[in-house]
Amino acid sequence: MKKALLLSLIIGSAGAGAFAQVDAKLVSVEIPFYVSPEGSAKITGVVKNNGSSALSNFDINWTDGFNTFSYEVTSSIASGANYNFTLPDEITTVPAGFSANIEVTVVADGDADATNNSLSETVEGIPFVPEKVVVGEEATGTWCGWCPRGAVWMEYMEENYPEQWIGIAVHNNDPMENADYDSWIGGEISGYPSGLVDRKSDIDPSNFEANFLTSVDDFGVARIKVEPFINDQDEVWIRVRTQFAKASDKSMRIAVALVEDNVTGTTSGYNQANYYSYQSQNLPLVGAGHNWQQEPVYVPAADMVYNDVARELYTNASGESGSIPSSVAAEEVVIFEIDPFTWNSDYKKEDSRIVAMLLNNSNGNVINATESHLIAYEEVEVGGTTYYVIDGDTYLMSPEGQIVPVGIASAPAKDLNVQLYPNPATDMLNIKGLNGICNVVVYDMKGSVVLKSSVVDNRLNIESLQAGVYAIEIENKGLISVEKFTILK
Repeated sequence: MKKALLLSLIIGSAGAGAFAQVDAKLVSVEIPFYVSPEGSAKITGVVKNNGSSALSNFDINWTDGFNTFSYEVTSSIASGANYNFTLPDEITTVPAGFSANIEVTVVADGDADATNNSLSETVEGIPFVPEKVVVGEEATGTWCGWCPRGAVWMEYMEENYPEQWIGIAVHNNDPMENADYDSWIGGEISGYPSGLVDRKSDIDPSNFEANFLTSVDDFGVARIKVEPFINDQDEVWIRVRTQFAKASDKSMRIAVALVEDNVTGTTSGYNQANYYSYQSQNLPLVGAGHNWQQEPVYVPAADMVYNDVARELYTNASGESGSIPSSVAAEEVVIFEIDPFTWNSDYKKEDSRIVAMLLNNSNGNVINATESHLIAYEEVEVGGTTYYVIDGDTYLMSPEGQIVPVGIASAPAKDLNVQLYPNPATDMLNIKGLNGICNVVVYDMKGSVVLKSSVVDNRLNIESLQAGVYAIEIENKGLISVEKFTILK
């Protein structure tokens, strides 16, 4: 049975009654449903000044059951006005498998009405909160005169949300069409141009951003990583590694696609119809490399470059049956592999990306996604052991299905239960779960030792390390764990 932790959140002190001089009202509060030692979304809310006088100089204090945090508000809130707050500290101490009731209370000096001061939410502790990546699929075609706005909005999304947006342009009835992908999206839309964000409702591409801002707050369920390896014989091996943040019996599938940028052609099928042209509807539209209003009604192929073009499906568009088990446990890792194939020389390797999507099989929505450029590798057999040489560095396959540097591949199996936070980190890394002094060794992704230290206060100074991904071997009371963390600068 899960234990419940009481986490109370207290926001200042205020006065009462519709006509009271001081009356701070907690209108709403948003607390993340899932939290982890690595951090989560921050607590936000709205305080309304229900009193007749300006409200200022109150505190927002909250406790996680172990520590109490204080947030001072010095802004002046006029009578009847709202104050939107975001607390700087995330909830990081709810253990995985535990639930916590967070009570939010507004308090302001002289508050005459305490009955409108409190709201509460329950959160669930999980090992980690996956970063959510959103997929936008654009239904387009060179024959479609209104489709330039789809290209403009795809470019806008990639420029403004590069880490959390993956764009895929699915072409129809032109030289870039992939028949299977086009057939699938044709059943999801009502016309051209159209778009899908995380495969929810059919929308106009001009609504990509609004729908993205809603979807990016969805719970991503799992970390997903795609590794598209290619050797010097142009043989491709694609692995999708999915690690689940919580147990689930939801029906899920993996879908994998190839997307290419900087696509050009010389035939008339690559001419782009353009109804924004001064020769047609004469409407302003700028982006994707063009001032469309100033372009002709058919932009010549020689002047067109197409990005995010859906080239291949390596699974069914709706995902591969059996790619995810019918039930998964928290922290379980699932490896799905595409049968090896020979790279199609029609596609430029340097401009190609492999996109992997975790799909909800019941409604078809995208749960989470990732993408990667091709990873060149050489496979070497030495003494019965298979090594992978990538960019001059040597790796082994771990029992958990990860490609790891040889410098940490032989590390002992994990038998120490620790948690690292924040992750990504900057200057200081906290290690939760230690019992007294521990010894640590930090490796870079080449397997080289970059830091050795003893940790006495559960905190490791990593200020000297550069931005990147590292492995850390932690030894504590004879128990050992190997973990990964990221440094951002």
